[in-house]
Formats: sequence, structure tokens, C-alpha cells
Amino acid sequence: MITKVPYYFKDFECIASDCPDTCCAGWEIVIDGDTYNKYKTITGEFGERLHSEITHYEDGEPGFKLKPNNDCPFLNKNKLCDIYSNLGEDHLCITCKQFPRFTNEYGSLREVGLSISCPEAARLILKDKEPVTFQSTQDDVMVDTCNEISFDMYMAMIPSRKAAIKIAQDRTLSLKHRICLLLSFAEELQEKIDDEEYAETKEIRQRYLNKDYQKQFIDSLDIYQTSNEEKYELMKEYINVLLEKMEPINEGWPHELHHVLDVLHDNSREDHVEYFTRSLKDFEEYYKEYEYEFEHLIVYLIFRYFMESVYDYDVFSKIKFAALNYIIVMELDTVRYLDNKKVFTTKDNEYIMHLYSKEIEHSLDNMDTLAELFNTEEIFSIRPLLSLIV
Repeated sequence: MITKVPYYFKDFECIASDCPDTCCAGWEIVIDGDTYNKYKTITGEFGERLHSEITHYEDGEPGFKLKPNNDCPFLNKNKLCDIYSNLGEDHLCITCKQFPRFTNEYGSLREVGLSISCPEAARLILKDKEPVTFQSTQDDVMVDTCNEISFDMYMAMIPSRKAAIKIAQDRTLSLKHRICLLLSFAEELQEKIDDEEYAETKEIRQRYLNKDYQKQFIDSLDIYQTSNEEKYELMKEYINVLLEKMEPINEGWPHELHHVLDVLHDNSREDHVEYFTRSLKDFEEYYKEYEYEFEHLIVYLIFRYFMESVYDYDVFSKIKFAALNYIIVMELDTVRYLDNKKVFTTKDNEYIMHLYSKEIEHSLDNMDTLAELFNTEEIFSIRPLLSLIV
């Protein structure tokens, strides 16, 4: 089996109590079967405490009883784990042992990365100006026979993702133009996938990597220009979708979103549209030297999710998700920039990206809801998305 990781993967070390957030709160902590059986053998005072804090969730899987504030019951006041302290790392469940690492397998390919929802992982993902690279190793591990995917789809998506990352990292183009190209690229790929014409994706890849075609496409983007008023209203709709359709993981997340509406979408301001437009442009100009951080975000999302299309045959939604991440993070960043009296640093960006990822990527319900909205709601079709980006 081939294992592929981003270059920064090897540098990750949990910073434990020094972390500005905690991964031990806000979500259900499922205990895998082997660890659950191991916990049953623990005796003594800590064993009694351990057994009393285990429950079974609605789906029947064992997990820890969260405190009223959604903290894990074994997260102590020093933001350290009592299970780790009392029993050692080998007694952590897979969920706790692996986070923020994620693993995806596609046929004979295993991909491992770091979730940007972890503040330390976010720091590693954003820290270098140079484009993200990936490293591959090969071992003799047998492929799981249950890992059955369409060979034709797999062979079409592997080079398509490579092309998508190449587009995302092409710094001869503005990042906005790269994201627009990716959206159109994915839309055309989706049409071929729907028609099961996998071989024809080759022509699409070649065309979107062609400089002459890229220039032609970029020159045509003017047709997607809309008024500042329309952009203002569409952005407001997106924020309201997050408020009304998504289940918050942290209690403070809805407050963050309401604050965005209060700052950038206050209709009581006489110049509300102008203020919205000017604020976004001011932040974009202020932070343009660090545009590569948003490139790294897009590449992270393509690496993590693009190949899932070999299972659900929906590559377009993966790129829509990346584009929406960019749009929402830029809005959140702009508010932080204004709150900080027009000062913004990479630390701020790390915080915003990790927060948004934690709320969306770490809820299967939220991810499923977004995937459905991408395929059913007009506001998430390619034209509105392009209109906000160009």
C-alpha cells in the first residue's frame, strides 16, 4: 500500500495544556471496541470512575458522558487527560490517540493528514510561504478487500486531483482566479462523472492546465459580476445558512456568526453595503502578502476531500466546499481585522480557520447538510459562488 502525507505531517506534536483550545470538548468521543474491552478490565478507584463515565450513544456505540459544558469528563483543570496520566497513552481510545490525524483509503492508496481544526495543525499548515508538497512511502500492507471502488473513477480522479492542486498553487494567477477555475473545472468533471464518461476527463484536465485557456476563462469572468448590493445579500444568506442549518459544536460559535452580521451586515447603517464592500477590500489589500495562507487552506481541503468522490461520485461538492471555506473565512477574518482596529496576523488566521473547521468538518451532520445544500439550493450553484469571488 502507498501512504501519502503532506510534508508538515511529521512535524506535529500535541502541545497539550499550551493549546489555546482543547480537542477534549464539544463533540461525542466514541470508544472503539478494543479500548472498550480494555477499559472493562481496569479496577480500583480510577477504574470505578472510568466505568461510571461511559455511556452508549444513540447509535449504540460506547462513549464518554460529556459534562454539561460538553467537556470530556477526563479533561482536568490543567487541560490534560486523566486517562493518559493514570493509565498511559496505550489506554487512549483511537479517537483520542489519532486526533488531529485523519486517514482516508482509496484502493491501494492511504492518505494521512492533519485536521486544520487543531490549532497546532493549523499553525503547521499555514506557516510556510512555499507551496505545500506531499511525500509518499510504500509498504507490504495488504489492501482491505472491502475497499472496493470503481477502477475507472479512481483512475480519472487521481490525475484530476493532481490537476486541481496544480491550479490551486499556480501563483502566476490571483487566488480568486484559481478558485474560479477550480469551480468550473469541477463542474465539467461532474458532468462526465454523471454520464460515466471517465476517459473524457483527460481532455478537461489538459484544457484547464493550458495557459491560453486559463486566460480565456479569466477574461470571461466579467459575466459573473454582480452589484455590491447582491454580494452583500448573498453573503448574508450564507452566514444565515450556517446559523440556521448547522448544529453548533461550541456554544460560542453562533455568537461569532451573529457578530459577523452585526459588524458587516447591519442594515441600520446608512452606508451598510458600501461599508461591507470597503471592509472586505481593505482587509484583502492589508493581508495580500499572506495570500498563500488561503492557498494552503484550499490545498488542504482538496487533499482531504477530493478523492472521496470515488465513493459518492460528487466531486463538484468537494470544490464548492473549498470555495465556501474561502468565502466564509475571508468574512470572519475581515471582522477580526476590524475588531483588532485593522490589525491581523497569521495567529488570527490560524484561529479563524481552526474554529470554522471544528464547527463544520467535525460534524457529520453538518457536512451532510452542506453536501445536500450544494446539490439543491440555488445560492450554492456555480454562478452565485463565482459572483462572490470575482
